[in-house]
Amino acid sequence: MIKQLQIGDVSLPVFLSRLAGIFIILGSLSLFTMLLFHGSAIIMIGPWHMYYITNSYWLTAFMASISISMGGLIVYSSYKMDRQPENKVWGIMIILGSLIGLFYLGGFGLGGILGLIGGVMGLGCTKR
Repeated sequence: MIKQLQIGDVSLPVFLSRLAGIFIILGSLSLFTMLLFHGSAIIMIGPWHMYYITNSYWLTAFMASISISMGGLIVYSSYKMDRQPENKVWGIMIILGSLIGLFYLGGFGLGGILGLIGGVMGLGCTKR
Protein backbone atom coordinates (compact mmCIF):
# COMPACT_ATOMS: atom_id res chain seq x y z
CA MET A 1 0.00 0.00 0.00
CA ILE A 2 1.03 3.59 -0.60
CA LYS A 3 1.13 6.07 2.26
CA GLN A 4 -1.15 9.08 1.73
CA LEU A 5 0.10 12.61 1.24
CA GLN A 6 -1.20 15.06 3.83
CA ILE A 7 -2.56 18.58 3.29
CA GLY A 8 -2.93 19.96 6.79
CA ASP A 9 -5.17 17.53 8.66
CA VAL A 10 -6.68 15.96 5.54
CA SER A 11 -5.17 13.44 3.13
CA LEU A 12 -4.85 14.21 -0.58
CA PRO A 13 -7.61 11.80 -1.77
CA VAL A 14 -10.05 13.30 0.73
CA PHE A 15 -9.11 16.85 -0.31
CA LEU A 16 -9.51 16.08 -4.03
CA SER A 17 -12.82 14.32 -3.45
CA ARG A 18 -14.25 17.18 -1.40
CA LEU A 19 -13.10 19.67 -4.01
CA ALA A 20 -14.75 17.54 -6.71
CA GLY A 21 -18.03 17.44 -4.79
CA ILE A 22 -17.98 21.21 -4.35
CA PHE A 23 -17.26 21.75 -8.07
CA ILE A 24 -20.08 19.39 -9.05
CA ILE A 25 -22.54 21.18 -6.75
CA LEU A 26 -21.48 24.62 -8.05
CA GLY A 27 -21.72 23.45 -11.67
CA SER A 28 -25.23 22.13 -11.05
CA LEU A 29 -26.27 25.37 -9.40
CA SER A 30 -25.04 27.21 -12.50
CA LEU A 31 -27.37 25.00 -14.58
CA PHE A 32 -30.26 26.02 -12.32
CA THR A 33 -29.40 29.71 -12.71
CA MET A 34 -29.24 29.22 -16.47
CA LEU A 35 -32.76 27.83 -16.31
CA LEU A 36 -33.85 30.78 -14.20
CA PHE A 37 -32.62 33.39 -16.66
CA HIS A 38 -32.92 31.63 -20.03
CA GLY A 39 -35.52 28.94 -19.52
CA SER A 40 -33.42 26.44 -21.46
CA ALA A 41 -29.90 25.08 -21.71
CA ILE A 42 -27.25 26.76 -23.82
CA ILE A 43 -24.95 24.76 -26.06
CA MET A 44 -21.69 26.40 -27.10
CA ILE A 45 -20.44 25.32 -30.51
CA GLY A 46 -17.27 26.91 -31.73
CA PRO A 47 -16.31 30.49 -30.99
CA TRP A 48 -19.25 32.89 -30.62
CA HIS A 49 -21.92 30.38 -31.61
CA MET A 50 -24.60 29.86 -28.98
CA TYR A 51 -27.62 27.65 -29.53
CA TYR A 52 -30.52 27.12 -27.18
CA ILE A 53 -32.17 23.77 -26.67
CA THR A 54 -35.85 24.59 -26.77
CA ASN A 55 -38.35 22.85 -24.49
CA SER A 56 -35.59 21.38 -22.36
CA TYR A 57 -36.56 22.93 -19.03
CA TRP A 58 -37.46 19.67 -17.31
CA LEU A 59 -34.55 17.76 -18.81
CA THR A 60 -32.06 20.37 -17.63
CA ALA A 61 -33.66 20.54 -14.18
CA PHE A 62 -33.50 16.74 -13.94
CA MET A 63 -29.83 16.69 -14.94
CA ALA A 64 -28.96 19.46 -12.50
CA SER A 65 -30.77 17.78 -9.62
CA ILE A 66 -28.97 14.48 -10.25
CA SER A 67 -25.65 16.34 -10.37
CA ILE A 68 -26.37 18.12 -7.08
CA SER A 69 -27.22 14.84 -5.39
CA MET A 70 -24.03 13.22 -6.76
CA GLY A 71 -22.00 16.18 -5.48
CA GLY A 72 -23.56 15.72 -2.05
CA LEU A 73 -22.81 11.99 -2.20
CA ILE A 74 -19.17 12.72 -3.04
CA VAL A 75 -18.78 15.24 -0.20
CA TYR A 76 -20.39 12.81 2.28
CA SER A 77 -18.31 9.88 1.02
CA SER A 78 -15.10 11.90 1.29
CA TYR A 79 -16.00 12.74 4.89
CA LYS A 80 -16.59 9.06 5.64
CA MET A 81 -13.40 8.09 3.78
CA ASP A 82 -11.49 10.43 6.08
CA ARG A 83 -13.08 8.87 9.18
CA GLN A 84 -12.97 5.22 8.03
CA PRO A 85 -9.99 4.87 5.65
CA GLU A 86 -9.97 1.07 5.91
CA ASN A 87 -13.46 0.85 4.37
CA LYS A 88 -13.02 0.92 0.57
CA VAL A 89 -16.75 1.37 -0.08
CA TRP A 90 -16.38 5.16 0.22
CA GLY A 91 -13.77 5.28 -2.54
CA ILE A 92 -16.08 3.26 -4.79
CA MET A 93 -18.98 5.62 -3.99
CA ILE A 94 -16.80 8.61 -4.91
CA ILE A 95 -15.84 7.00 -8.22
CA LEU A 96 -19.48 6.17 -9.07
CA GLY A 97 -20.69 9.65 -8.06
CA SER A 98 -17.94 11.25 -10.14
CA LEU A 99 -18.79 9.19 -13.20
CA ILE A 100 -22.47 10.07 -12.93
CA GLY A 101 -21.66 13.73 -12.23
CA LEU A 102 -19.30 13.79 -15.20
CA PHE A 103 -21.99 12.31 -17.44
CA TYR A 104 -24.51 14.93 -16.30
CA LEU A 105 -22.01 17.78 -16.79
CA GLY A 106 -21.77 18.72 -13.14
CA GLY A 107 -18.64 20.49 -11.99
CA PHE A 108 -17.70 21.85 -15.40
CA GLY A 109 -16.01 18.50 -16.15
CA LEU A 110 -13.25 19.26 -13.65
CA GLY A 111 -15.28 17.98 -10.70
CA GLY A 112 -15.73 14.55 -12.22
CA ILE A 113 -12.05 14.22 -13.10
CA LEU A 114 -10.92 15.31 -9.62
CA GLY A 115 -13.40 12.91 -8.06
CA LEU A 116 -12.12 10.01 -10.15
CA ILE A 117 -8.54 10.78 -9.15
CA GLY A 118 -9.46 11.15 -5.48
CA GLY A 119 -11.55 7.97 -5.46
CA VAL A 120 -8.85 5.87 -7.10
CA MET A 121 -6.23 7.28 -4.74
CA GLY A 122 -8.54 6.55 -1.81
CA LEU A 123 -8.83 2.92 -2.89
CA GLY A 124 -5.08 2.45 -3.18
CA CYS A 125 -3.84 4.31 -0.10
CA THR A 126 -3.99 3.62 3.61
CA LYS A 127 -4.01 6.22 6.35
CA ARG A 128 -1.17 5.98 8.86
